[in-house]
Amino acid sequence: MSAMADRIPEIPGFWLIAALALGTIAVEIAIVLLSWARLSRQRKAQARATDGDWQAIAALKPPSRLPEIIATLLPIAVAVTSAVLVQGSRNLLASALNQSDPTAKVLGALRAVNGELNAIAMGLWVTPPTFVAGCIAVALAISARRRAVGLRRAESLAARHDDASAWLKFPGPRAGVLLAAIGAFIVLGFGPIARAGFAAIATTISHFAAVTGLEPQDKGPIFLEGLVRASGLLDRGFLLARAGVAVAAVVALVLAWGFSPARARAGVPGGSRPVHGEGLFGPIVALGVIALAVAGFLAAHR
Repeated sequence: MSAMADRIPEIPGFWLIAALALGTIAVEIAIVLLSWARLSRQRKAQARATDGDWQAIAALKPPSRLPEIIATLLPIAVAVTSAVLVQGSRNLLASALNQSDPTAKVLGALRAVNGELNAIAMGLWVTPPTFVAGCIAVALAISARRRAVGLRRAESLAARHDDASAWLKFPGPRAGVLLAAIGAFIVLGFGPIARAGFAAIATTISHFAAVTGLEPQDKGPIFLEGLVRASGLLDRGFLLARAGVAVAAVVALVLAWGFSPARARAGVPGGSRPVHGEGLFGPIVALGVIALAVAGFLAAHR
């Protein structure tokens, strides 16, 4: 533990990124619990309405979009903060290389490179948990909001003595489907670059260690070889990540089509009439923002 604590000063913005990541996970957990409670109330109200008691559904209030917006933006904030810290170390490296004193140049460059490696490693450690938590929170929040709207639609139809069975049975998207769609972007888009990032850091550190005790003229080629290998690992990771995002988009589209509540309602007599705001706008926006966040993180850590 003491050795780990001694390394904290070497990690740029450690306390900032750690506090932001922990705060993000805490907020995401709160949104998950809130949305889960809303979904539970909706299931109970749905069961009562099936038996003819619509009062529970009438008492439901459709949640706002705020929880899903917060759940989406917080992981992006963690990724952006990590990218800013990495870029700060790179700026220090550029400043160090411009110094006239050879000793100061070497020491400054080593500190900057060490800071960059630590900042990238920190980002790779804290960003995935925040995105996983955000993925779950966004899926549950969207599902709770959309299903509440659908149940209220069923209640309004029943109040007019119209057939409300379709909306009651298929009020909105299931959380599991949304979770699978959003999770595909996280796993297939972020997974390859995270693996490549850790491998690149390990390669760079191993070449750093290999130059210890060598003559100055012998250190350059070995260090350069390490950077080239690390760059190759990252390039392959980026290539796989781009392909992964494309595959995730196909997965999301298949899930949206195959488990569409609108299509399910269309198969029930009287259930094909749309409600204001019905559609995939919310889920598509959430999926798009998550995909952009993953792409931005990949680009920022390149």
